[in-house]
Amino acid sequence: MANVVKKLSISSELAQKMGNEAVAKATHQTAPTQFVEANGIRFAYRRFGNPRGVPLVFSPHYTGTMDYWDPAVTDGLAKNREVILFNNAGVSSSSGQVPTSVQEMAANAIAFIKALGLTKVDFLGWSIGGLIAQEIIPQAGDLVRRLILVGTGPRGADMSTSKIPEVFAGVYDPPEHIWLASHFSPSASSRAAGLAFLERKHARKDRDPELSEEAAAAQREAIQKYFAPAEGVLDYLKDIRQPTLVVNGSNDVMVPTVNSFVLQQNLPNAELILYPDANHGSFFQYPELFVSQADQFLTSALQGDDANLQSSERLLFPSIIWEREFR
Repeated sequence: MANVVKKLSISSELAQKMGNEAVAKATHQTAPTQFVEANGIRFAYRRFGNPRGVPLVFSPHYTGTMDYWDPAVTDGLAKNREVILFNNAGVSSSSGQVPTSVQEMAANAIAFIKALGLTKVDFLGWSIGGLIAQEIIPQAGDLVRRLILVGTGPRGADMSTSKIPEVFAGVYDPPEHIWLASHFSPSASSRAAGLAFLERKHARKDRDPELSEEAAAAQREAIQKYFAPAEGVLDYLKDIRQPTLVVNGSNDVMVPTVNSFVLQQNLPNAELILYPDANHGSFFQYPELFVSQADQFLTSALQGDDANLQSSERLLFPSIIWEREFR
């Protein structure tokens, strides 16, 4: 019996090693779509990159799927860590229904992460994905080491200057150019960056199905509820103590940039980066720079990580970085 147990153990180790090697060799374009079940939901996901260290889980914007990320960002970050893309419940190739509350979406994200057997992750949330990221902490704070919040806002966000209705009511030729209007600024340089992003985005051939209108409507309802004003609406932010990197463009017309500043000012341990002449998809306009800064954030010694660290070993927090023109 002892010999049998030993052989099973070796086989398990070999299988894990082979799995890690497959993850390390995969890229945004080649990582296979896999599935895992939790809470009666069959979650679709892809994982690739360096399997060492803490994995980085990505949660996309409104109507976004695993194919809405920029390979320049995902592959760039995957050089030093494992990247995990997934479709939350009811989104594209995942089963179930999209909840009409962000808190339920966060609960589903937690179930997905735990179903993978992970006990600690970093989490990058963009737009509605950033709302989900914030709501994971009250439910499972020990699961998340660090947060990256891109183009998003807090509960009760100020949406008074948002151009969401105008952007989604527009007519675009080709239709894919809606993402130029929503993610990039009207300047020639930003538009050129947007066109380059769309080319990178569509390089993968076996793409996810688009969201159903029912799923999109549920997401809209959840967002509207989340941004509803209320007394003391920002109080929850003081309990999100994870080191947090807040990122946006200088003029986000979808979730106005002022909300990123509000996040940085109310989160106990947050850094803010604003990219010039940039909109909701700022990190896709400056992918190399974002990867460099996000990588530094994820790997540097930060406040709260270790009480024995010398001050010279810490990345200063909280702080604000105003990115100027890059030549």
